[in-house]
Amino acid sequence: MKNTRREVDHLGEVIVPIESPFGAHTWRGVQNFPVEMPGHILGDFEQLVRSLISIKLACANANRDAEFLSEPEYLYISRACTEILGWKDYRKAFPVHILQGGGGTSSNMNANEVIANLANSLASEAGQPDLQIDSIDHVNLNQSTNDVYPSASNMAISIVTKQLIDSVDALANAYHDLREKFGEAPRLARTCLQDAVGTTFDELFGAYELGLSRNVRHLEHASSELLELSLGGGIVGQIDATPAEYRAALLPHLRSVFDDTSIRLNPNKADAAQNADGILRFASELEILAHNLIKQARDLRFLSSGPEGGIGEVFLPALQAGSSAMPGKVNPVMPEFVIHCSIQTIASVSAVRMATDQSELDLNVWEGVYNYNLLTSVSLLNTVIAAFTSKCIVGLEINEELNLQRSQVSTAKLTKFAQATSYSEAISQMADH
Repeated sequence: MKNTRREVDHLGEVIVPIESPFGAHTWRGVQNFPVEMPGHILGDFEQLVRSLISIKLACANANRDAEFLSEPEYLYISRACTEILGWKDYRKAFPVHILQGGGGTSSNMNANEVIANLANSLASEAGQPDLQIDSIDHVNLNQSTNDVYPSASNMAISIVTKQLIDSVDALANAYHDLREKFGEAPRLARTCLQDAVGTTFDELFGAYELGLSRNVRHLEHASSELLELSLGGGIVGQIDATPAEYRAALLPHLRSVFDDTSIRLNPNKADAAQNADGILRFASELEILAHNLIKQARDLRFLSSGPEGGIGEVFLPALQAGSSAMPGKVNPVMPEFVIHCSIQTIASVSAVRMATDQSELDLNVWEGVYNYNLLTSVSLLNTVIAAFTSKCIVGLEINEELNLQRSQVSTAKLTKFAQATSYSEAISQMADH
């Protein structure tokens, strides 16, 4: 027992590891929701932890302005939050399972206890050991898991999406560069995988570019909608459960702490507590992006097939050996990487949809599913899109001679003839030959 300490909550006494920066609520959560594989604890999701701590700092600022916290209480809570935001690793301090029961209470209390313990330590070091900051009475003052956790979730998802949007934009720009390089080069279009008409690479790459540009616009809009937060709503959106002075002070501090003037507070707190349509809309846009990526990757995989027995109209950068048994074989690994990650994203969005359907009565409690699947998917897509752009699209070449030859096949010629005369004349011409 030398390496443990005693903590107490309303259920009784809890023995926690002595060096743990958290308390009884967190430790009960760790024991109730055991983690048996990496990547599943709150601390693995850095931006979610940072959003939780930033919200606690903004709330402390508002409580100080409204004179619900004394100056010393505020001082050490704010110092603790600032110090935590500077940490490089959150896994030891935030060990609760991301897919916990209880609507995020364990995550909220994990943040409250880490802040309170550090604040008390800082106060003691500063010669104020009698100043006791409580995780609920002070750190969680005028808050509830019901408004804190979904707000932190929305902020985290919106923030990490900025990098994804930049990556999608960079991929669109890479296709634009291909248009400038190869745009006038002729190629044979296919419909139903059969010969169609002569076209150009400008039309192929241009369609990819425009589709991604739409993805960017729609992701920007969907992520901006997540910035309408439920904070100030207390329990199940009862606005009169939190003091008006605190609510009035809250928004400026949220905008300051997150450095984002587009943050808003939902005026209907009951709506914010019950409805997750903003999350669902964002997830849907993520899924649409995944489907667009699959289409592009499949096209390039098909067009680059060969080199002797396939289509062979596009050359992808050779990145690694494609077989342990067939010498010289090179596979289209980057398009296949894109397809793998996009399929996983679509599956994750399905989980989000199912979780949204589980919302009932006065509170949606499935943020764990949203956080795990959306934060993971955004990170996954950001990684794969950046790799796809730099390792595949930037180095893509075309077989100009073969594309020119195929763009002049009989179907293409007959179609031009039909456009100049008639379909019947073209059929007759085809029969004569």
